[in-house]
Amino acid sequence: MEKEHLSKDKPLLSICIPTYNRCEYLKETLENITSDPDFNDKVEIVISDNASTDNTKEIAELYCNKFENVRYFRNNENVRDANFNLCLTRATGEYRKLNNDTCRIKEGKLKIILEALKDNEKKIPIFFCPASPFLKKGVYTCSGVIDIINKVGFYLGWILMFGAYQEDLKCMDVDKKYVQLQFAQVAWTLEIVKKHSAAIVVVDDFYKIFDPPKKGGYNFFKVQITNLFSIFSEYGLKGLDYERQKYRLFKYHIKNRIKEYLILKEETGFDLSDSWKTLFKEYGLRPYFLSKLISYYIRNSLHLLKSKKDER
Repeated sequence: MEKEHLSKDKPLLSICIPTYNRCEYLKETLENITSDPDFNDKVEIVISDNASTDNTKEIAELYCNKFENVRYFRNNENVRDANFNLCLTRATGEYRKLNNDTCRIKEGKLKIILEALKDNEKKIPIFFCPASPFLKKGVYTCSGVIDIINKVGFYLGWILMFGAYQEDLKCMDVDKKYVQLQFAQVAWTLEIVKKHSAAIVVVDDFYKIFDPPKKGGYNFFKVQITNLFSIFSEYGLKGLDYERQKYRLFKYHIKNRIKEYLILKEETGFDLSDSWKTLFKEYGLRPYFLSKLISYYIRNSLHLLKSKKDER
């Protein structure tokens, strides 16, 4: 296949893919994006390899040789989450958007992203969020930090949601503790919204996500609850807004992970040490937490009893 020609103009969109030892997933993701009808010279792909030891380099270079607007960088060592920052700063597009190496853009969704960027002539901070039970498809405007937290909630921690215009990259120069909390992208988003006192959130079913078997490695409940809400608190979330977001996180995310990881003991690459300690510290005697916990244990006990009877 002949190389596509890259326009001399700056790309409108940079799709930034930090990656590490997932060459099979990366290959499918690159094929998905480059075969999209709306992948053109206004879009670039930037791959930032965190010193992978598999065939990531060979896969990336294969696509670099086919497309001038696919670029590959390799770190000398694994710099962990700092690779997100590197990937974004290595891009050249007006708008730089993070993209997991395991996520495929659904048909027609790249077009929606590009059209939203073209229509945003004033370069108001814009983010692309998945549709959810509490956030329906549509375009939402936010008036500040608390407003975007209230609208988007825990999806602010979703890597795929983060993106920034080139002129807002300075907002990524936040306290290094946010990188250590493994949610630097949350602080980056809130700093950008704080700077402009405004944001646009486009909500749609953008991606099909594949979960690799060894996904994770970090302490799941500590990061997803304690670390996230420590950032929300520092940016001013409190009172009823704080409790509402904590409930929403539990209802739409945490309760299912409790069932999968702690009740059913499903295999995961996440660190689950001190999980119950974290959960009781964060949710304590909140009725919705205790009632769901009791429900899970009753159902699991009944299932075990039934299984034993069937074995007889």
